[in-house]
Amino acid sequence: MNENLKHSLLNLYLYIAAAVLSLSLIYSQYPLAIAVVVVLSGIIYVLLALVFFGSKELIPNVLKFIKQNLFNIFVVMIVFVCPYVLIINPIVTEARLRMILFLGFLVSWTILSLRIRNFSNLRLIKTFFKENLILMDRWIATDTNNEQQTDYREIQLHGNPLRQLLFTIRPSSPFWRAGFKLTDPNGTILPLRTNNSLLFHLGSTESEDKFGITAYINGEWVESLNKTLPLDKQKPISIKFEVNDKNFTKCFINDQVEFESATRINPQIFKRAFLAAWSDGHNMKVEFDSVGYLTR
Repeated sequence: MNENLKHSLLNLYLYIAAAVLSLSLIYSQYPLAIAVVVVLSGIIYVLLALVFFGSKELIPNVLKFIKQNLFNIFVVMIVFVCPYVLIINPIVTEARLRMILFLGFLVSWTILSLRIRNFSNLRLIKTFFKENLILMDRWIATDTNNEQQTDYREIQLHGNPLRQLLFTIRPSSPFWRAGFKLTDPNGTILPLRTNNSLLFHLGSTESEDKFGITAYINGEWVESLNKTLPLDKQKPISIKFEVNDKNFTKCFINDQVEFESATRINPQIFKRAFLAAWSDGHNMKVEFDSVGYLTR
């Protein structure tokens, strides 16, 4: 199983365990029952980590996930406990304190909603179980010595045309270019712009809070695609590419359609695919994550 999916499933389990623990605190009058819930939740979590990462990486991964999600667990518990204290069994009667608890509940619910909405691997989990998505491990692209200092990974399509590709990127250098290249079975990653290929990439601009979008089909620049979008450095950029049965394509950036092919694309182009980032002589570092794809 892909590393990203393992991490996502463990994070999701922590949220569920926090909700179950909250409900046990609310409805159980027996301390022993609460203790059993806590112990069972911990045992299940350890077993999942053991299956996913093996005995050597068990303790580091368990500590890492608990540390990363401690705030999330706390927020989930507040969301479940506050309505009980305020409405179902109003233990607190003083008006000012009840108002503080109510505001705390609203803030916590807002935070939880935003964090779940921005959970970059939630879509990966849903698509994996729904459509048998093929996954790739996270990797960090850095400078190389080849043409345009291109670092890349080939997607193993095994001769099957690509139907969907999704991934996230998180640049951490002032200058960067990152995206994907599709080509025919005899094509290669370099040079980046070639005949019988589609190159789609994002990149830094003169403005630190924006990034640009560019596409080349058969080595020719797509003039209609000349735009910039806001760059949130706190969140990864999500990219999804789709091909329909008539070989028209769409590309989504952060879940918004930003590019559609005006004409049908040669279906041979979809038989080889690469993820790539390059620096054009600058220092470059880009993280690729949540990578998955489907073939026809």
